[in-house]
Amino acid sequence: MFNQIVLIGNIGSDANYRQVGEHTVASFSLATTKRKGDQEKTEWHNVEVWNKTANALKPFSTKGTGLVVVGQIKTESYEKDGVKKYITKVTATYVGVNVFSAVTKREKPEQPRPAAPPVDDFPF
Repeated sequence: MFNQIVLIGNIGSDANYRQVGEHTVASFSLATTKRKGDQEKTEWHNVEVWNKTANALKPFSTKGTGLVVVGQIKTESYEKDGVKKYITKVTATYVGVNVFSAVTKREKPEQPRPAAPPVDDFPF
Protein backbone atom coordinates (compact mmCIF):
# COMPACT_ATOMS: atom_id res chain seq x y z
CA MET A 1 0.00 0.00 0.00
CA PHE A 2 1.16 3.52 -0.73
CA ASN A 3 -0.21 6.81 0.59
CA GLN A 4 1.10 9.77 -1.39
CA ILE A 5 -0.55 12.82 -2.90
CA VAL A 6 0.77 15.59 -5.16
CA LEU A 7 -1.04 18.94 -5.13
CA ILE A 8 -0.35 22.03 -7.21
CA GLY A 9 -2.20 25.09 -6.02
CA ASN A 10 -2.16 28.40 -4.18
CA ILE A 11 -2.06 29.18 -0.47
CA GLY A 12 -5.49 30.40 0.66
CA SER A 13 -4.28 32.51 3.60
CA ASP A 14 -0.95 33.18 5.31
CA ALA A 15 0.42 30.06 7.00
CA ASN A 16 -0.07 29.68 10.74
CA TYR A 17 3.17 28.75 12.55
CA ARG A 18 3.19 27.11 15.99
CA GLN A 19 5.42 25.06 18.23
CA VAL A 20 4.43 21.52 19.23
CA GLY A 21 6.99 20.63 21.87
CA GLU A 22 10.33 21.02 20.10
CA HIS A 23 8.75 20.85 16.64
CA THR A 24 7.77 23.73 14.34
CA VAL A 25 4.53 23.22 12.42
CA ALA A 26 3.14 25.38 9.62
CA SER A 27 -0.54 24.95 8.70
CA PHE A 28 -2.33 26.46 5.74
CA SER A 29 -5.09 25.83 3.24
CA LEU A 30 -4.18 25.10 -0.36
CA ALA A 31 -6.60 25.72 -3.22
CA THR A 32 -6.39 23.46 -6.26
CA THR A 33 -8.50 24.29 -9.28
CA LYS A 34 -9.61 22.04 -12.13
CA ARG A 35 -10.57 23.84 -15.31
CA LYS A 36 -12.63 22.34 -18.12
CA GLY A 37 -13.64 24.70 -20.88
CA ASP A 38 -15.07 27.79 -19.25
CA GLN A 39 -15.92 25.96 -16.01
CA GLU A 40 -13.71 25.56 -12.98
CA LYS A 41 -13.98 23.77 -9.64
CA THR A 42 -11.81 24.63 -6.65
CA GLU A 43 -11.01 22.15 -3.87
CA TRP A 44 -9.49 23.21 -0.53
CA HIS A 45 -6.90 21.09 1.25
CA ASN A 46 -5.58 21.42 4.82
CA VAL A 47 -1.79 21.13 4.75
CA GLU A 48 0.71 20.68 7.60
CA VAL A 49 4.45 21.11 7.18
CA TRP A 50 6.89 20.13 9.94
CA ASN A 51 10.31 21.22 11.21
CA LYS A 52 13.02 22.06 8.64
CA THR A 53 10.58 22.04 5.75
CA ALA A 54 8.27 24.44 7.66
CA ASN A 55 11.18 26.77 8.39
CA ALA A 56 12.34 26.68 4.76
CA LEU A 57 8.80 27.55 3.62
CA LYS A 58 8.52 30.62 5.89
CA PRO A 59 9.56 33.27 3.30
CA PHE A 60 7.04 31.85 0.81
CA SER A 61 4.10 31.10 3.12
CA THR A 62 1.82 34.00 2.21
CA LYS A 63 -1.63 34.05 0.64
CA GLY A 64 -1.59 33.47 -3.10
CA THR A 65 1.84 31.82 -3.33
CA GLY A 66 1.82 28.92 -5.79
CA LEU A 67 3.11 25.68 -4.29
CA VAL A 68 3.78 22.11 -5.23
CA VAL A 69 3.05 19.90 -2.21
CA VAL A 70 3.92 16.22 -1.94
CA GLY A 71 2.73 14.40 1.13
CA GLN A 72 0.53 11.84 2.80
CA ILE A 73 -3.20 12.02 3.47
CA LYS A 74 -4.08 11.74 7.16
CA THR A 75 -7.55 11.67 8.76
CA GLU A 76 -7.91 12.64 12.43
CA SER A 77 -10.92 12.71 14.70
CA TYR A 78 -11.85 14.86 17.68
CA GLU A 79 -14.91 15.44 19.80
CA LYS A 80 -16.69 18.80 20.01
CA ASP A 81 -19.87 19.34 21.99
CA GLY A 82 -20.32 15.58 22.29
CA VAL A 83 -20.15 15.07 18.52
CA LYS A 84 -17.28 13.19 16.88
CA LYS A 85 -15.80 15.20 13.99
CA TYR A 86 -13.24 14.27 11.38
CA ILE A 87 -10.66 16.33 9.52
CA THR A 88 -8.54 15.23 6.58
CA LYS A 89 -5.18 16.89 6.05
CA VAL A 90 -2.05 16.48 4.02
CA THR A 91 1.20 16.09 5.96
CA ALA A 92 3.78 17.41 3.50
CA THR A 93 7.06 15.62 2.91
CA TYR A 94 8.11 18.10 0.20
CA VAL A 95 7.04 21.66 -0.56
CA GLY A 96 8.33 23.64 -3.52
CA VAL A 97 7.39 27.07 -4.81
CA ASN A 98 5.58 26.88 -8.15
CA VAL A 99 7.31 29.63 -10.13
CA PHE A 100 4.97 28.96 -13.04
CA SER A 101 1.81 29.84 -11.09
CA ALA A 102 2.10 33.53 -11.96
CA VAL A 103 2.54 32.68 -15.64
CA THR A 104 -0.51 30.41 -15.51
CA LYS A 105 -2.55 33.37 -14.23
CA ARG A 106 -1.22 35.42 -17.17
CA GLU A 107 0.66 37.70 -14.82
CA LYS A 108 4.27 38.66 -15.18
CA PRO A 109 6.28 37.03 -12.38
CA GLU A 110 8.31 39.50 -10.34
CA GLN A 111 11.26 37.19 -9.70
CA PRO A 112 11.43 33.43 -9.63
CA ARG A 113 11.80 32.12 -6.09
CA PRO A 114 13.95 29.08 -5.36
CA ALA A 115 12.10 25.96 -4.30
CA ALA A 116 12.33 24.90 -0.68
CA PRO A 117 14.67 21.91 -0.37
CA PRO A 118 13.05 18.52 0.10
CA VAL A 119 13.32 17.39 3.70
CA ASP A 120 11.93 14.29 5.37
CA ASP A 121 11.85 15.55 8.94
CA PHE A 122 8.90 14.27 10.94
CA PRO A 123 8.33 13.64 14.62
CA PHE A 124 6.93 10.18 13.88
